[in-house]
Amino acid sequence: MKISKILEAIIAQVTFDTMQSGRNYMLKDQLMLAILRYDGTFAENILREGLDDWQIYQITLRIENALERGNKNEFEIPEIFFQSYLSKIQSDQKTDNLSTLNAVIDILADKNTASSKIFKQYGLLTIGC
Repeated sequence: MKISKILEAIIAQVTFDTMQSGRNYMLKDQLMLAILRYDGTFAENILREGLDDWQIYQITLRIENALERGNKNEFEIPEIFFQSYLSKIQSDQKTDNLSTLNAVIDILADKNTASSKIFKQYGLLTIGC
């Protein structure tokens, strides 16, 4: 499996931030938030083509709020989560090359993530519906 350098860097940062904060929950939404904040990702470029800056800002705020209200009892060790998560994306999407776009597709396809619910509220979610 080949992971893009940007996705690898974002996952490393999310893992570090999660461990530092002591919050080990809602990791897919944390990953989505990091992708939205990281300039120059393939996924972020695609989203920016279809959205205005204020819409991306609103979506980012809503995901942040969802993370703050999240279920603090849910516990997942980030390193273990992301190792199995990348394997799952590779298998589900039948690809050997993983990028931020693959992660976004998976996050939005998961109806249990705050991200997919927020994108759907904005009428932007057609994946998995």
